[in-house]
Amino acid sequence: THVAGIMCGKTQGWARDANIYSMKIFDTGALPVLEALQLVRQFHNSQTNPTVVNMSWGYYKWYPTSHPTKSNSDYHPYRVYSVDAEIEDMIKDGIICVGAAGNSNHIMDRKKDSHYEDKYCTSDWWGDYYVDSGYWEWYPHRGSSPASATGCIAVGATNGADQRATFSNYGGRVDVYAPGRYIQSAWIDESKSSVPGNSGHGLRKLSGTSMSAPQVAGIISCMMQKIVKRKKKNNFSVKNARGKIKRLSSKNKIDETA
Repeated sequence: THVAGIMCGKTQGWARDANIYSMKIFDTGALPVLEALQLVRQFHNSQTNPTVVNMSWGYYKWYPTSHPTKSNSDYHPYRVYSVDAEIEDMIKDGIICVGAAGNSNHIMDRKKDSHYEDKYCTSDWWGDYYVDSGYWEWYPHRGSSPASATGCIAVGATNGADQRATFSNYGGRVDVYAPGRYIQSAWIDESKSSVPGNSGHGLRKLSGTSMSAPQVAGIISCMMQKIVKRKKKNNFSVKNARGKIKRLSSKNKIDETA
């Protein structure tokens, strides 16, 4: 609810004329992730309007016991390659995908960057027991699915002072930053929220790259609305959207190491 309100909400959102479609994953009675993504592709290919998908979710793993530099209360992002492959198929079909970079204050690099090949090993498939030369290899600086999938627009978070939020992942794979600290949006009920006037709905402030990604997705949705009105949709690709967002953003404003 909060994320949808940022992207498309009537009072707090960017793309206020957009149609919103929700999909429930990671919960009781929810769709399996791959099935949900395949249904998005089916929906997109069954109609002619642009589809912009915001994905404020991801995967994390706790560092193993006896890791030389981390405790097992620390966690890092990790990639699920079957999910990445499905995201890449969505993008090939023309769906614009935007993902939250993640909130573990980790580097997320591209193949050409210096930390991409950093790894540690474990003796077990779950990755709970560190060993120097174990069979199972883990790469903590390649980011998280879905944001790190090729072609997905990965969004990090800034605070009110236009600095990188201390929790935000960062690095070469982050395409753009957007506000993600104390962002106000709709809340599912009146618990833990303020209720303006007699509106019957609650507003609440939350922080995270999950709040940053829908801002970018909302801006892209506004762009797509103008493109459709100008009847230029067929001349605008997913790659164009990613490039346009990068061109519109301010350059060299964020100190990623701060």
